[in-house]
Amino acid sequence: YRYSAYLQQLTEYLTTNYQVIGTPEAYFVPRNKIFNSVYHINEEGQLARTEKLIESLLEREGSR
Repeated sequence: YRYSAYLQQLTEYLTTNYQVIGTPEAYFVPRNKIFNSVYHINEEGQLARTEKLIESLLEREGSR
């Protein structure tokens, strides 16, 4: 997924039309944090993504 043309097009569309928090790559998790597909992360993956989201929100808030 890291070099997916679809992901690049989607990112371009979203960043052009919406305020986006972070990049898709920033929210990738290692395989050991995947539950049963790339769309389902396990509990450790959920915690990692939640922490990343909080970090991104705090950074964004600080830049205002």
